[in-house]
Amino acid sequence: MEGDSVDDTRNRSIYDLARECASLFDEYLSAPRLQSKFVAQSQRRFWTWVAFLGVFAQEDVCLDTRLKYKPDIRRLVMLLLRILKRNMRRGTATAQSSEGNKHS
Repeated sequence: MEGDSVDDTRNRSIYDLARECASLFDEYLSAPRLQSKFVAQSQRRFWTWVAFLGVFAQEDVCLDTRLKYKPDIRRLVMLLLRILKRNMRRGTATAQSSEGNKHS
């Protein structure tokens, strides 16, 4: 998956990957695009998920710490975040290329 191999997952934190996804949501929504309403709703759901699971909580209680001894669940969460990241990158790239074609 674009830039995030399964082996790389061991060296990454859920926190870092979730931050990247949050930034990609912001990037996508920073310009008027198709599906902005749907993406904004997905962003709200993402932030609800992040808050409920404590992804960005203090280190001693954050999701990374709580899943430290549960590698299967951690891998699943990382997989879902990598899929979200990949899809947000593709959505942003597609929207940017279609904007470029309009101005050509």
